[in-house]
Amino acid sequence: MALRVRATAAAVAGSMSGGLLLGPVLLGGTFFLLSSGVIGWGIARMVFWASREHTSPFLRAMALTAAGFSVAVGLVVAGRAAAPPGLLFLAYPAAVYGAWLVVRNR
Repeated sequence: MALRVRATAAAVAGSMSGGLLLGPVLLGGTFFLLSSGVIGWGIARMVFWASREHTSPFLRAMALTAAGFSVAVGLVVAGRAAAPPGLLFLAYPAAVYGAWLVVRNR
C-alpha cells in the first residue's frame, strides 16, 4: 500500500512539474511533440522509481494517466497564446506514447 501512495504522489508531482515545463514549449510552438514525449517518458520513469521498480496494472495506469495529465497542465499554463489548437491535440498522444515506452516493458 505504501508503494501505491508513493507512486501516486510521484505521479501528481511529475504531472504538475512536467506540465509547467511543457507550458512554455507549447507557447513557442516548436518541438512540442518531442518535448511532450520526453516529459511523458520522464513521468513514467518517476512513477516506477518511486515504487521501487515494482509493477502492477495500477502503476501502469498511474504512469500513463499522469503523462496525459501533464499535457492538460501544460495547456492551462500556455493559455490562449499557444500554438494552433489542431496541433496541440497531438501533444497528448505524444506524452502517452513516451510513457508507454516505459510501461510496455513492465
